[in-house]
Amino acid sequence: MPRLKTRILQFFFPRCIWYIPKSPSVYITFDDGPHPVTTSIALAVLKKHQVKAVFFCVGSQVEKYPDLYQQIIAQGHTVGNHTFSHENGWTTPQKDYIESVRTASKVISSRLFRPPYGKITFSKTRKIRQLGYKMIMWSWMSYDFILDNSLEKHTSRIHQISAGDILVFHDNAKTMRVLERYLELTFEYLSHRNIPTQLLNP
Repeated sequence: MPRLKTRILQFFFPRCIWYIPKSPSVYITFDDGPHPVTTSIALAVLKKHQVKAVFFCVGSQVEKYPDLYQQIIAQGHTVGNHTFSHENGWTTPQKDYIESVRTASKVISSRLFRPPYGKITFSKTRKIRQLGYKMIMWSWMSYDFILDNSLEKHTSRIHQISAGDILVFHDNAKTMRVLERYLELTFEYLSHRNIPTQLLNP
């Protein structure tokens, strides 16, 4: 069941995918990579639990770590476009923002797109859809990038997960300390609740 904030945002951006209604599963996604440490952590935990995920990659990071990008694909995961330089969709001029998406598409082969920070305008959304992308948002956020986040807060958030949710984690420099533990706790909770994971294929 989507939370209030998701329902409100979905009202204003109805063509974005926020969650998967009536699904028995949840959908794991990652933003901001590839990163030499955290992407490797994510891939190891996903392989351990036999879970597939969508990695929304930043084009400049793919250029830095092409082997990691190929490793994501080789392990059966899906990739998505997360712009070339992680631009803010509220403050970046539309021409520059769309050019960033186009530039990222040269190294990221995908028709899935997620705006960095979840920040996007109506006009940018329309233009990106015209380029042939599906806009993927989320209904549950890990907040793994908050450096002073407590394990108790994360555990409390995990208990809010329900079937149909699209979950977001981050494989970037800020999450090195917590990502493995956060993922393990999440998969433990999903197993306890008998909620399966599924690769997002909208």
